Amino acid sequence: MHAEEGDGCGKFREVLDGRLSTQAVPLSDWSRDVSRLLERQGVARPLMEHRVDDQDGSLIGVLDLAYPDKKVGIELDSVRWHLNRESFERDAARRTALSVAGWVILNFTWRHYRDDPIGLCRSVSRALAAAHTRNLGA
Repeated sequence: MHAEEGDGCGKFREVLDGRLSTQAVPLSDWSRDVSRLLERQGVARPLMEHRVDDQDGSLIGVLDLAYPDKKVGIELDSVRWHLNRESFERDAARRTALSVAGWVILNFTWRHYRDDPIGLCRSVSRALAAAHTRNLGA
């Protein structure tokens, strides 16, 4: 007998897969907090840790939060992870590649979240509305 069959691991894995579906587990509490904030303010729930590939299937980047149907991404930038030369160069190249792929990327810091959460939500809502208008014209 396989371990999965008799010890409950298979069932446990099935339950986890069902709960997580295709949604990636966010890497930070901050991503979850922003997602919940957006929902509380009436903005649709974004996907977390969304992978964006180019036309050849090569990775462009993984967005902290994303609305793939509208091609609107949210990056949560911290001084700890983004304020060094390597990240500065890599982030600029990734933002350019995402823009070329048709994505609108919104960048927020902890201060935006802490000091102006309603403004953060308003910016996301406006970007989603603009994306909807862009898609109607396409």
